Formats: sequence, C-alpha cells, structure tokens
Amino acid sequence: MYEEHIAALLIDNKSRCPAREAEQRVPPTPGLYAIFVNSADALRQPSPGLCAIPQNKLLYIGIATKSLVARLVEQDLHHLKASSFFRSLGAVLGFKPPVGSLLGRKNQYNYRFSPSDTGTIIEWINAHLLVQWLCTSRALAAVEKEAIRQHSPFLNITHNPTPSPEVKRLRALCRTLARQGP
Repeated sequence: MYEEHIAALLIDNKSRCPAREAEQRVPPTPGLYAIFVNSADALRQPSPGLCAIPQNKLLYIGIATKSLVARLVEQDLHHLKASSFFRSLGAVLGFKPPVGSLLGRKNQYNYRFSPSDTGTIIEWINAHLLVQWLCTSRALAAVEKEAIRQHSPFLNITHNPTPSPEVKRLRALCRTLARQGP
C-alpha cells in the first residue's frame, strides 16, 4: 500500500537534518515531515514524568500542503503562526501562556507563549530537534493519517490511536490559563 510505504520512508530514513539547519535545507514544496528529539532525556529533563517517548524518538508527523518551509520551518520550528506542535512542545517543556491571553479572542485554542518563552523554546528546538521530510503531493492527507496511526508520535493528538494523556493534560492546562480572567 502506497501510504504505508511512504510512512515507513518518512520515519526510517536516517538522513535527518538538525532543526537549526532546516531554514537553509528544507525545500518550499509540498510534503510530509517528521520531527524527532535527539535524546529522550532532553524532554525528560524538564518533564521527569514523561515516559511515552518512543524508541525512535519520534515526536510529531505533519503535512505541508503548500510549502514545507512555511509549515515546518516558519510555523512549527519558529512559531511565526499558530502551531499545534509548538503549543504541545512548549507545554511539555513546562511553559505556560500568559493568563488571560485568549480573553476576547475568537479562537479559544491557539494560545501563545510570551515572546521570551517563545525564544527559549526556539533555542531548545535548535539544540535538540531533528527533522526529516519527503517531497510528495500524492495522497498527502491519507499518508499523514496512516503515518500517525502507524507510529503514534508523542506530540500528535489527532489521528493518534494512543495520544499521550500527559500532553493532552498539559495542553488543557495551558488553554485554561489563557482563558482565565484577571
């Protein structure tokens, strides 16, 4: 099956790029991407209770329907736009959004961290994460869904048959804080 084959290629390929080099190396084409941590201990240090980090250190699988640069680099690694990956990672690393920061906003889910916390998270990403991508436009959504279903990345919630209860709890806590009034 095409989806299983592409999902395996995305995860099994060992030519991973350090996140700090992604801006120069990731192409501006559609594709799939995977984000890995270089050491499970890098996540356990700020969050000692984490135990669900897989052997392959896979954290997230995503899809870029238009541009890998826009989605992976600018959105997920640099947080220039809303990013589920960035929100989950920041929560797992122990960061919280400013209290009340979602008050009056139409979208009550896309909390953001303070500018200084965002900078610290980006520094952590550059020091500890690796990325892998495949440029493909055929059946992207089906492949992404199959890859998440098959590999259960730690920070993916949607399509994951075994989402991390800890990640879900931490994200809910961040949303609650960001929705609180003064």
